[in-house]
Amino acid sequence: MTRLALLVALALILHAVEGMIPAPLPVPGAKLGLANIATLIVIVLSSPGDALLVVALRTFLASLLSGRLSSFAFSIVGGVLATLVMSMAYRQFRHVLGLSGISILGAVAHNIGQLLVACIILGTPAVFSYLPLLLITGVATGFFVGLTAGYALKHLLPGGTSTCSRPQRSSASGLIDKLETVYDEPERTP
Repeated sequence: MTRLALLVALALILHAVEGMIPAPLPVPGAKLGLANIATLIVIVLSSPGDALLVVALRTFLASLLSGRLSSFAFSIVGGVLATLVMSMAYRQFRHVLGLSGISILGAVAHNIGQLLVACIILGTPAVFSYLPLLLITGVATGFFVGLTAGYALKHLLPGGTSTCSRPQRSSASGLIDKLETVYDEPERTP
């Protein structure tokens, strides 16, 4: 429970930091999704249920703290859909996709979830014309978030070094077995 509370706090901090960064993306409304770093870490270290809990708490608390409760529906639907997609992709395709590929799938799912909410609220499917731009930015930001989460996971492991080298296996640590895919190269097909 303590680890999850720390990861919720980390996600809130990353969300707040992202809000202070001037919009680096040319697409209006697109964000870096830094809080998804914590979501990926929870998916790898714990379970999909814990990841959903972290996303729900982070989304709710961020909406309360920012005073933008109207954005809660967009955030929670996008966050839950992204977490479900990333959890399934991690379980089934982690050796093929790696964390960056999994994160890209999550970013795309998040964008689709938010557009679904916008479609319901506005009552028009015309909002999906915005999807190609969001997909392009989702791929870029998802790749960045996946790389960052992988880097953080390397340093969270016992025996990790500052040179980003692979930590030595320790029989006392069950985390290393669980995080083996963080270090494996994704299989590429020609």
